[in-house]
Amino acid sequence: MLCDLGSIQDVQLFCDDFKKQFSRLDILVNNAGVIPLRRKQTKDGLELAFGVSHIGHFVLTNGLLGLLKHAPEARVVVLGSVAYKAGKIDFENISLKKGYTVSAAYCRAKLCNLLFTRELAKRLKGTGVTVNCVHPGAVATNILIKTDAGLGHALIKLFHPIVKTAEEGAKNIVSVATSTDFAYISGEYISDGQVTEVKGKAKDDVLAKKLWDVSAKIVSDSGCFI
Repeated sequence: MLCDLGSIQDVQLFCDDFKKQFSRLDILVNNAGVIPLRRKQTKDGLELAFGVSHIGHFVLTNGLLGLLKHAPEARVVVLGSVAYKAGKIDFENISLKKGYTVSAAYCRAKLCNLLFTRELAKRLKGTGVTVNCVHPGAVATNILIKTDAGLGHALIKLFHPIVKTAEEGAKNIVSVATSTDFAYISGEYISDGQVTEVKGKAKDDVLAKKLWDVSAKIVSDSGCFI
């Protein structure tokens, strides 16, 4: 089954089809991400990194929550990054039509991932479903290689001694999704296999709630629902 996380409607259709075929979901890994060097938009007119990495996952996770709750000990894993520390959210400029930079877009998306994890964990308390945000470390994937500027090869070569292979990075994700060590942990940021305290805005419960409410309105305004 394929799903375009850059389209709210497509994500909702995917969830509808998935629910017709399956009665439960044990593990959901929200792993999609983009690093647009120039400002681009989703089909819904959202800035691409925000639209795919946050809103797409927001709709997907909420759309499948019923199936997750049907599983005995379901887990949601959200891919994050230490880049969240530089993230800023301006709700008056949510699509970054002003002041777009690749760094601003990516760091904001990663902050959104952490805030989403924090708020969702609160909402899922007592359901048996856990949700955690995982930073797998610096991983050499195609996310930068497949860009218009072609910077990825040079960056990966430069940082080769300290970056992980995709397989090494995946081990951290699989561990949080399956290991008994994380069975009863929820709402945490896990970096390189260790629960790590978040800093600054990522701990702001008021900001997390506002992001949730704004995200829900974006979905509603698109004609879809969660």
